[in-house]
Amino acid sequence: MRFGIVQYKKHAKEEEHASSTRNEIPENVESENSNDSENVDARGGDPLLVIVPCGERYNLIRQLESFEPPIVILYHSDLVTLRLLEMYKACNNDKPLTVYIVMYGKSNEEERYLCALRKEQIAFEELVREQGVRI
Repeated sequence: MRFGIVQYKKHAKEEEHASSTRNEIPENVESENSNDSENVDARGGDPLLVIVPCGERYNLIRQLESFEPPIVILYHSDLVTLRLLEMYKACNNDKPLTVYIVMYGKSNEEERYLCALRKEQIAFEELVREQGVRI
């Protein structure tokens, strides 16, 4: 599973200005912001792309919590990652999140994805029926 997390970063001019003023700051003064990549300029700018390889689901959760992206693009989607994104969105209603799934139409990849969705739906319906019989 490869996916990208898109986030806006600071303008290049602001970064150049910040790098030129860093030489003027004494070495014993620490910055309030330990990680410059987490600072977001929502007014616009070039998008920042973070690619997380497949199989790193806990890393996905950490990346979502640290970057708080408004857009997530799934290149090779699987249902587990999609469900993790749905859970993140459900737990963080105040943060906007748009998920895009990129795949070729009428391809093997699309067919596998739709087949997995059908299997998940059938399994869920069977689970609901079994629970209904028990009650």
